[in-house]
Amino acid sequence: MPVTQSYKLYHALKDNGVPTRFIAYPVPGHFPGDPVRSRAVFRDWVAWLDASLQPEAGPAPKPQPGDGVVPAKETPPATTTKG
Repeated sequence: MPVTQSYKLYHALKDNGVPTRFIAYPVPGHFPGDPVRSRAVFRDWVAWLDASLQPEAGPAPKPQPGDGVVPAKETPPATTTKG
């Protein structure tokens, strides 16, 4: 993706309240070939994963109708077949 399109995506995400950070490496292609910049890319990815995969504090949200979850007290009774 050209850097100009990357920058437009960054602004669209930021304008819509998505936590966003723009990082551009001055290299041709999609990934830096030198070990110093490659290490920086991996460090950024790991930091993003670490921040993004942390469990959120607070109680789990209650299931809402239509989300495919049946609350325990509303579980339909088991059906039996006579055979």
